[in-house]
This record gives sequence, structure tokens and C-alpha cells, in this order.
Amino acid sequence: MSQAFFPRLCALALAMGVSLAAGAADPAAEIVSLEGKGEAREAQQTAWSAAKVKQRLFPTNFVRTLDLSRMGVLLVDGTQVRLAPNSQLQIKEAAKGHDAKTILNLNAGRSWVQSKVAPRGLVMETPSAVAAIRGTDWEMAVDGEGRATLSVLSGEVEFSNALGAVVVQRGEQALAEKGKAPVK
Repeated sequence: MSQAFFPRLCALALAMGVSLAAGAADPAAEIVSLEGKGEAREAQQTAWSAAKVKQRLFPTNFVRTLDLSRMGVLLVDGTQVRLAPNSQLQIKEAAKGHDAKTILNLNAGRSWVQSKVAPRGLVMETPSAVAAIRGTDWEMAVDGEGRATLSVLSGEVEFSNALGAVVVQRGEQALAEKGKAPVK
């Protein structure tokens, strides 16, 4: 065997091991719709690749929409997440078991979330606050400075950070800025 062959063989084995490990994990969600262009990546990667409908998403995966694009993501618990143009979402954790939480991180952009039943332990993090979901229909928008605006269409959401918390009910809106408590 040549010396050049062994490193290539190791790299191939490592690549196969990584892909086999990823295939063994349970998916947390699936992309169910895509209008325009969307991208996805694993947390440990820096390069984005084109997203596609029916693409399975796993805990720690990121998705994003580009200009004039929208994406629909369906979580395994039946919760729907719709991303507006120029939005970035990470599925940090997916609930497994009775007391587990699903944690989403909306880093930028706008999302609309709906569930037929109030999700257990669904949390959405933003750069300025965390939304603990108690309701079934709400929208979150995060601007370029990390300000988060929560609008609740039905149900209620606890919106909090280290400086305070508010409970936002149907028909109400709240704002969270870095370094300030959330306010209605």
C-alpha cells in the first residue's frame, strides 16, 4: 500500500462513520415547503447547502431562507414553523420523552408557529429573550440588532430574559431588547 492511500482510507472511513451516525439519529423535523431558496447546515459545519422539501432535520441543524423566500418546517410533535424571507432558525433540541423540551433558536428574521395542541416544553430563544410557549398560534420577529417582537394570535406565551418576564396573551404583543426586560 502506498503512503498516500492510507490517509485517504482513514478519511473515507471517518466520513462513512459520520454519515452512519447521523442516519441513526431520530429526525427532529422535516422541511415541508420551500418557496424560493433555502439552505441548511449542521451545527459543526460552516458551509451551507441547498435545502429541499422532505429534507429531514436533526437536533442542532440550522435552516435559513434567502431573499424573497419562505420555508415551512414540521416538527415531529406536529408543530408547524413558517420562516419568512431572510430568517435563520436552529433546532437546538428535540423533545424525546414526557418531560423533555424542544428548543428552537430564531437568530434572525420572522417566524410564525402553530400547533393543534399546546406543545409541551416548546421554547424559542432569540438574541434578547426566550419565549416559553403555552399557546398555539404566534409570531416572532428578530431584527438586525437582536430586538425580538412577539405577537400572540391565540393562547399565551411567557416572554422572559434575565431582567424580567411578561405573559403575552391572545391579541397582545411584546418587545424584548438586549439589556432590558421584555415589555408589552
